[in-house]
Amino acid sequence: MVTVYALSSDDLRLRQGTPALMFEHEIRTMTIVSAQLTFTYGR
Repeated sequence: MVTVYALSSDDLRLRQGTPALMFEHEIRTMTIVSAQLTFTYGR
């Protein structure tokens, strides 16, 4: 599953090494809309 976000800003004020919880908070704060895509892969 892949989640795609449309954000209200292009600057999330995050740096390398930022804890995952802070990253998630910034994404959720800036989210306008999101979509989840589910793919099936087989050979």
